[in-house]
Amino acid sequence: MGKINNFSVNEKFDKLIYVCLILFALTFYMDIPINFIVLAFGLGLVKIIFIRTEIRFNSKHIQFILFFLLMILLSVIFNSEQSFWAGIKAYKSMYISPLTGIFLACFFKFSKRRAIVLLSCFTLILFINACIALVQFSYGISVDHNRVVGIFSSIMLLAAVHMMVLPIIFTVAVFAEDLPKSVRIFYFLTIIINIPAVILANTRIVWIGLSISYILILFLGIKNRLKVTASIIGIIIISVAIIYSEPASQSRLDSITNISTDAQTGYHNNRERIFMWQSAWQMFKDHPAFGVGMDNFHKQYVEHYKNPEAVEMQWHAHNLFLNTLAENGIVGTAGLVFLLIYLYYDVIRTWRRGNDVVAAAYFFSLLTFSIDFMTDVLFCGHYLKTPTYIFWLITGIYLSLTKHIIIEKQ
Repeated sequence: MGKINNFSVNEKFDKLIYVCLILFALTFYMDIPINFIVLAFGLGLVKIIFIRTEIRFNSKHIQFILFFLLMILLSVIFNSEQSFWAGIKAYKSMYISPLTGIFLACFFKFSKRRAIVLLSCFTLILFINACIALVQFSYGISVDHNRVVGIFSSIMLLAAVHMMVLPIIFTVAVFAEDLPKSVRIFYFLTIIINIPAVILANTRIVWIGLSISYILILFLGIKNRLKVTASIIGIIIISVAIIYSEPASQSRLDSITNISTDAQTGYHNNRERIFMWQSAWQMFKDHPAFGVGMDNFHKQYVEHYKNPEAVEMQWHAHNLFLNTLAENGIVGTAGLVFLLIYLYYDVIRTWRRGNDVVAAAYFFSLLTFSIDFMTDVLFCGHYLKTPTYIFWLITGIYLSLTKHIIIEKQ
């Protein structure tokens, strides 16, 4: 009877966790008071009270994550530029809370079917969003300097999700041999309709990151070089036609390598980034060990480090590594660098061993998101934390499907 009851309790909790994850995948783009990943994590904690489980780790991900957290924490503890409790509060919000996504893999087993359902929910949202974005564009509706966002609450949230999720969708559609035909067609349609949507969102680093990933996915996933060449040429022709038919997109493309200042406004986006990168580097030079304090870039920038020629009052350095150096010094940055190196090392090793579509999908998501780190800070953001939750959830699914984390019931 005990075994039957335990099985029943386990199934009920798994269904509740699964429902929470589906709800998250269908609502992540909105500002709502409920974080369904945190709710799912809470259910997982309650679950282990009723069911004893043994968790086996077949990789060193947890060790590297803990080392990363420890080094960031040390930079907070020994920082003299902000109050201890303000640093701890920011540390919990930016680094601890989003980890609920990855630790779900310790309570909930992600089967391939469940993973495909969750991915399809994300895909549905991106498909709908792209359609609405195109309608908005046709009616001249846009926000933030002619950038259409569809149903998303933030242009930067949209950019981060494009960078993390679209490469997974494309990889699964290209690499997965056992994917149902209807699902594969849906994924390809989502990729195609998101080409103009991504372009019209006018986030340049997304253009660069997705271009690199898409080309690599096609070359590594399709053996027929004629199909690969035709696909790449087709994407390029469509993209160029859209960009040069829309003045705002053409201007964004032309500005990628332009660092000159506007004569009337004194502003140029690229030049502003150079100013903030210089300021971040100076913060690090002045506080090399522990930085200027967690989430303290804006205060320090405005009060001490803003270039007199800069127009914007920046909240972060728009570069993950420079921002971490500025706020957490060499101590915190060491933890981040070692973590990223291990993530790449493990996924490449896993992919080479089994040529697994899961490893390929995670690699391209990680690669594209890493490119985003170069001009934005979204891994552990100042105010935008949803991408961090999504990143750790994707990592948790990867660890579960590749047997890096195994749950054994007792």
